[in-house]
Amino acid sequence: MSLFDNYEAFGFEGEDFEGDSKAQRERRKKYFEEELRRHREEKRRGLSAPDGGYRGGGDDDHEERRFLNPEILEELVDYCILSAKFEEALDFAVLLTERAPFNGDGWHRRGMLEANQGDFEKAIVSYERALTLNPTDIELMINHGIALDGVGRTVEALEVFDNALSSNPQNDEALFNKGICFEKAERYKEAISIFLYLSEVKEFAKDAFYELGFCYDTIGDLEKSLAAYEAHLDIEPYNFSAWYNRGIIQTQMGMFHKAIESYELALAIKEDFPAAWYNRGNAYANLGKLSEAVESFKECLKLDPEDVNAWHNLANAYDELHRWREAIRCFTQALKFNVRHAESYYGRGCCYDSLDQHAKALDDYNSALAITTKVSELWYSKADALFNLGRYDEAVISYRMVLELAPDDYEAWFDYGEALFEVKRVEEARNAFETSISLQPAWSEPHYSLARILFREDNIFDAAVELLISFRLETSFIKQYEIEFPLLRAEDAFESLDALVRAQLSEDSPPAAIIFKEP
Repeated sequence: MSLFDNYEAFGFEGEDFEGDSKAQRERRKKYFEEELRRHREEKRRGLSAPDGGYRGGGDDDHEERRFLNPEILEELVDYCILSAKFEEALDFAVLLTERAPFNGDGWHRRGMLEANQGDFEKAIVSYERALTLNPTDIELMINHGIALDGVGRTVEALEVFDNALSSNPQNDEALFNKGICFEKAERYKEAISIFLYLSEVKEFAKDAFYELGFCYDTIGDLEKSLAAYEAHLDIEPYNFSAWYNRGIIQTQMGMFHKAIESYELALAIKEDFPAAWYNRGNAYANLGKLSEAVESFKECLKLDPEDVNAWHNLANAYDELHRWREAIRCFTQALKFNVRHAESYYGRGCCYDSLDQHAKALDDYNSALAITTKVSELWYSKADALFNLGRYDEAVISYRMVLELAPDDYEAWFDYGEALFEVKRVEEARNAFETSISLQPAWSEPHYSLARILFREDNIFDAAVELLISFRLETSFIKQYEIEFPLLRAEDAFESLDALVRAQLSEDSPPAAIIFKEP
């Protein structure tokens, strides 16, 4: 709600501006526009003092005196506010309070205009001057409370709203702003109680439903949040922000098709809405419609070319489409605008890995780890890059870091075992493979790798057990076994192992029923 939604002009003892004839109104408008032109010219020429007053220098003293007349200034303030010329309105309000320091309405108007510019500290000073002159003005009290809340003085703001409600318990505007205070203070249950009451009040229902949507979203009650935004949209169907927020809730609920509809309705009202294009892209990506996601992210970037997240997600979409060079270009753009965006170093590194450029990938993983060391995926990717580069000792260290952060990652235990095997730390490798199996018994690879170690140790029976489990889980390992295992030991050892394996395979038993008898 704007400070000027229910703006009322100054009341005067003289002529009624609204009651003037058309000709009189035109003359007044012409006069005000001339004063505005002169004011702007004086500001341009540097005749305005730093505090908004005038240094003088006009040729006509009578005109200057007339210009500084408080009643003329009051009318100029009103004219500028009603014409949305807020900067000039504030200039005239400052002049008014200088020339008529006991004009409480003037201080109130000045405070409203300062608040409208976001300068709440100055607004508070002006409101407090006004309150010394009009201490029971409820509207003034409410605006004072809003300004206090605007600078984070929430406790004082709540006291002001409570005082206003003590004076007028039926003042729903004070109650609404008290709800906003509770919302900012993260006292959501109290805010919800107020907004639920105000949702039954016609004048405040629209805004109350909107705030309820926010509060319910924040406490995680997505169904009520969605219902609140829809109730708001029943009253105000052209609020693009509400359609957008509806889409955000639907996205969180996994309702991606409906979320896309909401984002598109927001964009139908406000096409230059980068956040809606961005989240539309995310929704399409979640549906696997990557080409549509790419187009949405591109539209977002047309409007906000420095949006790091949009560049990053566009890159992710290209990555999933296996368009790795385009993905690298987009990740690089994200890093251009945020050199500490660890996710983009990681994403670019993955693309380099996909192109078998493992040294470049390693550089990016190291850059990401210089920013954050607590993400297991980064250490895992670094370990894989080192392994692919043949730097096995370093890979062992990085895999160990993965397991420090994710001790139940069965794939990491397997890869750790492979790296240990490469550096001939065989017993540790065996333990790693066994841990991987204990965490995920139905995964074939650690069974096969463990069989390789057992066969080298002349433990033919246990090697055969692990091989058969591996084959039953993934038949492609049979061909790998036929190529690799004859090279591991002498021919007679392989023949003994192969006889056991072939005999058991011929029985075609399920993995759980594999039982061997010692020969």
